[in-house]
Amino acid sequence: MLIGKQLAFRYPRHDWILRDVDIAIAPGEIVGLFGPSGFGKTTLSKLLAGYLSPTQGRVTINNSPLPDRGCCPVQLIFQNPELAVNPRWRIHKSSPKSRCPIATYSRRSASIQAGSIDIPTN
Repeated sequence: MLIGKQLAFRYPRHDWILRDVDIAIAPGEIVGLFGPSGFGKTTLSKLLAGYLSPTQGRVTINNSPLPDRGCCPVQLIFQNPELAVNPRWRIHKSSPKSRCPIATYSRRSASIQAGSIDIPTN
C-alpha cells in the first residue's frame, strides 16, 4: 500500500502548494488526478513517486520509505508521456510494467478543488 500521510510541500519563500494531504493507494491501482492548473496535482504525484521530498509528512510503501535506488515500485506518467520516453526504445523497454511487474490494476480518480483533495473510495 502506498501511503502519503500529512503531506505538505512548498518551495523556499513561497506559499504552500499542499498541506495536510492524506492518500492511500492499493497495489496495482491506477490513480488519475484532475483539477485546475496550479492546485498541486503534479506536486502530489512527484511526492508520491519520490521525485520530491515533502516539506512535512512522509510517503511509505508497505510501511517502508520509498527506495533510494533501483526500481521504484511507484510509477508516474506525466501529462505528456511522449516527452518522457526515449523514442528509440521499443514499448516493452519503456514500460514501467516491464521493469516492475504488477499483477492487477484498478482505476480511481481524485479531484483537486479549492486547495483540497477529494479522493473517492471505490
